[in-house]
Amino acid sequence: MKSKDECSSKPPKWADRLLLWFCASDLAETILGDLHEDYAWKVARLGEKKARWYYWREVLGFIKPRFLKRTSSISFRLSSPDMIRNYFKIAFRNLAKNKGYSTINIGGLAVGMAVAMLIGLWINDELTFNDSFKNHERIAQVREQGISKEGKRYSNNSLPYPLATELKANYASYFKHILLAQQPEECILATGETKLTRKGQFIEAGAPEMLSLTMLKGT
Repeated sequence: MKSKDECSSKPPKWADRLLLWFCASDLAETILGDLHEDYAWKVARLGEKKARWYYWREVLGFIKPRFLKRTSSISFRLSSPDMIRNYFKIAFRNLAKNKGYSTINIGGLAVGMAVAMLIGLWINDELTFNDSFKNHERIAQVREQGISKEGKRYSNNSLPYPLATELKANYASYFKHILLAQQPEECILATGETKLTRKGQFIEAGAPEMLSLTMLKGT
């Protein structure tokens, strides 16, 4: 239990006021709390007179520039040109001083960012490649899946033509469009004496409506 002197004795008020006036507000509360605890400990063991003397000495020890209360007139803004210029100078000096370490860190950061960006672009392309088609969530391609003689699972988009005839004849009520499309291959396009070779595929006439394509010219 605390003694009577320890409970009744309080630190010098003028010392506390001096510290609050000089010290930054974000530090003063923590510093005062520690000083008051230390003061109570010294009162119980050294007496009030010595405790007060030590308290003044410790308060005066905090009168240093690093604890100074910063006002708007003397504080540095982080966005000021001088502060930003100083940051760049310090960073450049550290990089020049540790060239090998800096090269490894900057190179690793650059490679990591590049890989992350490429992965992000690939994922974005996989998720949005067909967003330009209206009702793209309801458009599907019929594929054949099975197991080969070697026991390997395969998936093939090359299907027999009679399948389309069967779907149109007996399952037309389930689908709005059922279209045949040729495998992509090199095709020759000609108009007059101009001939172009491009890779593409032929598809039935209902494709523009299914894929919500707008014909600008031609048929």
